[in-house]
Amino acid sequence: MTKDTTITKEKKGTKKFLRDYYATKLLRDKDSKDYLIAIIAAALKLEPKDIEEDFELVDIKLGLSENSKNSEADLVAQNKDFYYNIEINYSVHKIETDYKNISYICALVLKQLKPGKINRYKDLKPIIQINLNDYDQFKDERFIYVSRYFEEESMKPRDNLTKIIDINLEYLSELEYTDVKKLKENSLERLLYIFVCEDKLVLDGLYVGDILMEKIKSKLYDLSSNIDDYFYYDKEELLKEESYSLGVEHGIEKGIEKNRIENAKALIANGIDKNFVIKTLKLNDKEIEEL
Repeated sequence: MTKDTTITKEKKGTKKFLRDYYATKLLRDKDSKDYLIAIIAAALKLEPKDIEEDFELVDIKLGLSENSKNSEADLVAQNKDFYYNIEINYSVHKIETDYKNISYICALVLKQLKPGKINRYKDLKPIIQINLNDYDQFKDERFIYVSRYFEEESMKPRDNLTKIIDINLEYLSELEYTDVKKLKENSLERLLYIFVCEDKLVLDGLYVGDILMEKIKSKLYDLSSNIDDYFYYDKEELLKEESYSLGVEHGIEKGIEKNRIENAKALIANGIDKNFVIKTLKLNDKEIEEL
């Protein structure tokens, strides 16, 4: 890979900027529909126009067992031809990702089946499972992997109903800024580089003049700055508490102090960087030890 002499890897920042919460919220945003379509099209080596007809998000709850962590699908979409299930996987074991893939695919098949309908299997929409992983699922140092079910000896596909695409963000985080800059605007690497780079100066330079990514970048900045969305406390309720008599600012501060550790644990559990949480919530040494 070409070494960038003006933006070093340390400056570029490879810490994961777009965590599960941010990624899911961003991709579910109706105003980000063109970005989601662009990602799916690039992963399938198609043009956006090839999949945008009748494309829509689907309000389907694909759950695993009630005892499973991250038991609901992150995002489900469909068009006239396919279902697309998008999963953002951060630091989980390969077996957990495989389990989720099988579970969600089966759930989408079952959702389509209607008892008593003639030729109901013929009418099933194929399912494309797309995993955005911050680790290398197959340890082969590739950016993208495509899996299907095959007959072992002939390697013929068993069916055309399912396809699993694993995208390796760990690989992407190792790319130099100059390498990504040279790629086409609609390349999957450029579209997803915002997932792995936390340096706003780098992102500003990379996406200058790119209307789609300028919009997505702004949305990400807004999301990442609005950390209050995670908090358990209700500001309106706090204002009604007795502590409000001591003054609005003091009352809110008291409520935040009371739940500081709970808030910090919730943020970290949802994928927010621990150091970012400590800095934002201004935890003291004793509170840091409790984490």
